[in-house]
Amino acid sequence: MVATPSGGSGRWRSDPREPRRCNEPGTLVLRVRALIVVDSAGRDRMFLGAPVPDPREGKRISPSVGLTVNDSAGNERFGLGLQSNGRFTMGFDAPPRTGDDRNRERITLVADERGGAYVRILDRRTRAQAFLRLGDDDAAYLEFLRWTDGVIQTRRLGFGPDTVLSQAR
Repeated sequence: MVATPSGGSGRWRSDPREPRRCNEPGTLVLRVRALIVVDSAGRDRMFLGAPVPDPREGKRISPSVGLTVNDSAGNERFGLGLQSNGRFTMGFDAPPRTGDDRNRERITLVADERGGAYVRILDRRTRAQAFLRLGDDDAAYLEFLRWTDGVIQTRRLGFGPDTVLSQAR
């Protein structure tokens, strides 16, 4: 390992082509772009990457640095990732054939690029049914959605009056 002092800052910088050592004796840090963990049958089960690969079902919204976990059949069931726009997302997916397979995500946790946050729950038809949301006013809201022909109604609960909103589908 090649390490040199960095201009009086008290920090050390290392040559990125060389492996780094942690403070503990004998501990080596491995620098990789991706890591695949396989199970005892040799199936890909976890991906750690910059970026993580797209799931077999389709493309991600944007490339993400993160971690994904697959079931034994190779279906992504969990993922967390930092997107290029600054959004950090964690998604929990249902098994295949338990709803609309175009989007098996059922629970999503997001810290968005504008400082906001939400938890979203999707039904088996991939429609959002509920949100726990940090509003633009920095207040927390619980929102329930009702999907009817042509209209999505949202009931928003928070401190202050409850609100019912409607929007065309």
